[in-house]
Amino acid sequence: MRKLPALPSVGDGALAVAHRRCDQCLFGPSKIVDDARRDNLLRSCAERDIDFGCHKAHQPGSRRRADVVCAGFYESYLRGERTARRIRAARMADVVVRVDVATGLPVDEEAPRG
Repeated sequence: MRKLPALPSVGDGALAVAHRRCDQCLFGPSKIVDDARRDNLLRSCAERDIDFGCHKAHQPGSRRRADVVCAGFYESYLRGERTARRIRAARMADVVVRVDVATGLPVDEEAPRG
């Protein structure tokens, strides 16, 4: 079995962000929770100044990276709609790594700075 290469981790100073929204993204029309639950999750993130992780990266038994920021959350951060200290720090240090959640590998694209 092929071993996936290690991605930079928060401990390495880099922040992995899903390179695109999944089909069940919290910020899309086909989210897997109702609006009240979404609002509660985002309120909790705001109160604690934390980001929201991509649920596709957290699937049990998966080799997918478990510490990937949701693309929808990151995009809303870029638009000024959200805040999260880890994203602020990673952007200031220019160490945001966009990753393909299905493979865990970095992709050669970065969302535009906003």
